[in-house]
Amino acid sequence: MKPSISIVTPTYQSGEYLEACILSIKAQKYPNLEYIIVDGGSTDQTAEIVGRHRDVVTHFISEPDKGMYDAINKGFALATGEVRCWLNSDDSYFSGALSMVGEIFQTFPDVYWITGFPAISTRGVVTSVGGGVFPREWIRMGLCNGKALPHITQETVFWRRECWDTFGPIPSDLKLAGDFWLWQRFSEKWDLVFVKVLFASFCRRSGQLSDRGREEYEREMNQIVEERVVGALDRRRMRLRLIGRLWWILRWIPKAKGLILRALGSGATSMPMLTYSLENGWRRRRIYLGEERTLVDKIFSRIKNVELGKS
Repeated sequence: MKPSISIVTPTYQSGEYLEACILSIKAQKYPNLEYIIVDGGSTDQTAEIVGRHRDVVTHFISEPDKGMYDAINKGFALATGEVRCWLNSDDSYFSGALSMVGEIFQTFPDVYWITGFPAISTRGVVTSVGGGVFPREWIRMGLCNGKALPHITQETVFWRRECWDTFGPIPSDLKLAGDFWLWQRFSEKWDLVFVKVLFASFCRRSGQLSDRGREEYEREMNQIVEERVVGALDRRRMRLRLIGRLWWILRWIPKAKGLILRALGSGATSMPMLTYSLENGWRRRRIYLGEERTLVDKIFSRIKNVELGKS
């Protein structure tokens, strides 16, 4: 039997986008789903929208909070699912995403957290697909910061309950980089596993929090790194951070890239990856830094400008 999944959606004054988010979850038809919406006391149509979909919304909280991560913590305090994730109110899941997530965690008991290709959509149409390789050491060192390596996008990440029970909740004083904080914690114990599929789409729109607060997000990331990494530096960590900076500067020069990868060693240059085919089912291998570009080009060429939820 596939594991139960708990999804938390934090929202505030986002009624214009919330229904599309709910419908993307409803369309999953996942049999063992717990869906929790935590609203910061909106005065728009949020409550009305939730009321129309109580068949899929398990819990609805509407009260003032201290920000997005306070809302997320409230949601996970109620959650009972074996697998956890959160989906912001203006983002959406692709068709079949939760079924695939459940199958992965059922099939691979040693997999604790996963991510897929990050996609960006505008007005319901996929406009770009990204990718990245996230070796555990790089995540721990805070190098998945959009510079040395891409960000790990929150809407594509799913994890076992044990991960949150071990490291949660997220400090509620963080306003934007709580996901970055959480991924660093998870990487202290477990490899992030990349799944070669599209799970979810980040909706690009004007005025959203991620656009307004880029400088604040970077400030919070730097603060997290200073507290968790710089305060306990050893020679290996110093080497990784220096090489990470070199990677950002020289990553497009083939010979330089090869030297950097050799300096890092194989353990810090790859991550586990799961692929699926009808002929062979799920297969596991490792994906290496620099290899993701080919994968991204292949998948984006297939889905570019396709409407969400349509084949």
